[in-house]
Amino acid sequence: MLTASIEPGEVENLRRVNWQLRRSDYCAALEFYCKLTDPEKFSILVVENTGAGVADLEQLASSNGHRLSVISYKENQSVSRKGKGNGEALMFNRIADWLSQSKSSEEFESIIKITGRLEVRNLVSIVSGMPKNTSFFAARIYSDLTYIDTKFFISDPLTWTRYLTNLEPLVRESEGRYLEHACALSAARMRYDGVAWVPFRIMPSISGVSGSTGQKYGTLRDRIRNFQSLLVHWVWHGGFI
Repeated sequence: MLTASIEPGEVENLRRVNWQLRRSDYCAALEFYCKLTDPEKFSILVVENTGAGVADLEQLASSNGHRLSVISYKENQSVSRKGKGNGEALMFNRIADWLSQSKSSEEFESIIKITGRLEVRNLVSIVSGMPKNTSFFAARIYSDLTYIDTKFFISDPLTWTRYLTNLEPLVRESEGRYLEHACALSAARMRYDGVAWVPFRIMPSISGVSGSTGQKYGTLRDRIRNFQSLLVHWVWHGGFI
């Protein structure tokens, strides 16, 4: 599942706002995933919340052998003014609604959330290590345990619906409370309720540019930070026991 905001306009805490650059980012990433994944094993869903046209994305997917599913709508400006995390949190609700209405949702073993402009180069290898027929959550957590990396995480559909919805009221970016913090709170609830935590045994290799900061992913500094977070993840989930 790829989240997309092609034409965001002026949004709090968003630097990469040029819609042409953003559309190019999304097209490049979608083409990457179409070529990387087997359409018999992976279904691709794009969730776009600015009301921008997605015909080019659908055509691109079709030309690469994939049938693209799309949730497309224009988010209320009052939400956008709060910050990009508020809009993304509401995307999570839309995905849960889509799952409840989709006739094929029972066939999904997992929901793979990826920021739609980024490429997880080793996605297939990571997904192959995820459990089947159980409630689970796999994500990168930061060293203070209060911040989940929401660029890329994986859960089963039931865990998504139970724990990753209705987070928008918790996102208050003007107070330094981001979607990543809200997801970390949900992660603690998952842990308490016995949802299986699955460590990334392979460090996610992510490339692209952050829309929030303009930071380029995949640099040496980024890889060092990823490795530190991976160590925390393993310790927290008993990886060294």
